[in-house]
Amino acid sequence: MKSKHLVGVILLFIMLVTTSCKSTYYYIGMSQSEFLAKNKKAVPRKETVEESIYEIGRQPFGKAYVQKFFYFQNGKLVQVDNGERQPDIIIKHN
Repeated sequence: MKSKHLVGVILLFIMLVTTSCKSTYYYIGMSQSEFLAKNKKAVPRKETVEESIYEIGRQPFGKAYVQKFFYFQNGKLVQVDNGERQPDIIIKHN
């Protein structure tokens, strides 16, 4: 009897853990409105009539901060990347 109860508790715990994890949902060709509806944490970085860029940042447990940029052209997702890193030092050669 106790083993059935224990198995039920373990299965419930596994189900709660796996359903509580939420990741970024996207695919190339996705509409901008669908992207914003599914990803509430998207922060607009640039918005014009034909182009929009959104950022979603997160910090996985015990890891460095990760940011992704989502590029839309004419309302469709066309590119996803981690952005362009700026150099730490700029050396001028005269």
